[in-house]
Amino acid sequence: EERVVLLDAWEEIENEMIRKGVAKADNKELQSVVNMKPKKLKKRRELPDGGGWEEYFDYVFPDEAKATKGLKLLEMAQKWKRSGGIMNALKAAKKAKENDQVEEKAKVETDSNELDIDDL
Repeated sequence: EERVVLLDAWEEIENEMIRKGVAKADNKELQSVVNMKPKKLKKRRELPDGGGWEEYFDYVFPDEAKATKGLKLLEMAQKWKRSGGIMNALKAAKKAKENDQVEEKAKVETDSNELDIDDL
C-alpha cells in the first residue's frame, strides 16, 4: 500500500504542475505515473481459526503481473514435487504395467480353457 500512496502523491504533483503551467498538458511524466499504478483486486481468504472468510484488497502492479505468469508454472512444479514427484509417477507407471500383465495373463488362461469344436 505504501507504493500506491507514493504513486498517488506523485500523480497529484504532476497534475498540480500542469495546473500551474509548469508542465505541458500532455506531460509524459504524468502518463508514465498513471501506467505504473496498480489494479485493485478484491479477494477473499479463509481466516486462520476457520471462522469464516475475510475480504481484502490486493494490488497488482503492471511490472509484477508479467513476473507472476512464470511463477504459476513454478508453483505447480513445486506442488508436484512435494506430492512425490517423479517417484510417484514411476510407481504409478509400474503398477499400471503390472495390472496390464495380470490382465493379459488372465486373458491367456481364459483363452486356453476354451474348447474349440475342431479339437473334438
